[in-house]
Amino acid sequence: MHHSFTAASTLVVGAAALFLTPTSSAQTFDVYVSLSSDDTVAGATVRDEDILVHSDGEVARVALPSEALALWAGNAMLGDIDAFHDHGLAGPAPDSFYLSLLSNEHGFQDGDVLRFENGTLSVFIPEAAFGVVTGVDADLDVDAFQLDADGTVYFSLAEDETSTFLSGDTAGTIGDGDILCWVAGANAATIIFTESEVTAMVNQALGNATASGDTKGLARDPETGALLFCVQSPSSDDGTVISTANGGSLIGAHEEADFGFDGGGELDALTVKRTSYPTLAVEVSTVTAGDDVTVEVTGAPSNSAFLLVASTALSTGVTIPLGGWGGLVLVDDAVLTATLVAAPYLIIVTDALGRGTLTTNVPATLGPTEWVLQAIAPGPHLTSTNPLLLGVEQ
Repeated sequence: MHHSFTAASTLVVGAAALFLTPTSSAQTFDVYVSLSSDDTVAGATVRDEDILVHSDGEVARVALPSEALALWAGNAMLGDIDAFHDHGLAGPAPDSFYLSLLSNEHGFQDGDVLRFENGTLSVFIPEAAFGVVTGVDADLDVDAFQLDADGTVYFSLAEDETSTFLSGDTAGTIGDGDILCWVAGANAATIIFTESEVTAMVNQALGNATASGDTKGLARDPETGALLFCVQSPSSDDGTVISTANGGSLIGAHEEADFGFDGGGELDALTVKRTSYPTLAVEVSTVTAGDDVTVEVTGAPSNSAFLLVASTALSTGVTIPLGGWGGLVLVDDAVLTATLVAAPYLIIVTDALGRGTLTTNVPATLGPTEWVLQAIAPGPHLTSTNPLLLGVEQ
């Protein structure tokens, strides 16, 4: 295939010989989550604005760092991610992602459901629409969200809200633990589980008698079709994924102790992982020109090699299709060309667990600027990581 952009073509054709042959690994029923507050896993910080992935038998790791999310918010760091959904669409990874924020920021409301689209965030369902279908006149905050294939939306609210026509455990009130359903095309949502009914499911699953409080996250079990959820209480299990199946049950994985959070870890957003890609993360969001910066690739094929590339901006689409994230998504400019020239010094080799790091120097001559980084493996396996934003200061 002919490409009209010289640097990108060089990436695939000229650099392929630098890479090793990967080995494949089977995928399991994994989940993406966010946290209500910062925590650590094996001593490494995970932030409430990061999206983490958890696989059964492993500790959680960062899957989508906030430096990546910032690229879709106009190079601005987002705050706490309140809800996240992976729709599993064909095409580039971000096409499948939806999220909601804890607070109003960057022109978005905390009740908006946002989607990744053409290199930016756009409103998929506005807060006002949720207000109409719930009868809530005041501002509301969506803090759990599941989108089914037929367009049906399941959601929960961050606070108790007065409604003109819906009642949970209290007349005229939607509780923050209630789970609601909005069928595509319907004029009103319904409460399918009240907070007390959610508490009953939690009590049966955990064998306790503690009120569950706020419903924090929602997902769909791909094996049973049941709803999955996580709740605010009890604190010993606010990091546990629970199923509505059989009147409330554990799923044999993704319990709080399984995630490996050093501080306990209260789950906030929850979705079943349907989109897979290797992750690129950076040690710091901003680096001083002349200093070293360390990047890490995780969730990659074992014993494989990636080339770290950089550009001044995120492209609006895929410039070269690849697996994983979907392809190279950096604009073709002088910075990209320079990283290709330096390719032998910018290789990240993963270990048997699919993890690799690289420490490299940021040129001292750079003025204040922002770079977009991505790692590409253009050899026989043709895969790509998420991009991320790195600030450079003088």
